[in-house]
Amino acid sequence: MLGLDEETIFDPFDDLLMGRCHDIVTVSNIVACLNQKLVESLEDERKVEILTEVLNDIKLLTVPVTSELEH
Repeated sequence: MLGLDEETIFDPFDDLLMGRCHDIVTVSNIVACLNQKLVESLEDERKVEILTEVLNDIKLLTVPVTSELEH
């Protein structure tokens, strides 16, 4: 066994079933809408630039930060 107890294994599923993943789903839906807008706006260079910046900012905010610095 991998050393995981039953509670640890089912935590993500419990979060999903209990509605605690709402924020993740909301952000995912926003990103999907922005991607769709980007595809629809490929002919307008300024819109593409703005939407790309927004999507990159969302990516920066949602990627976990890892640090090699000791505290």
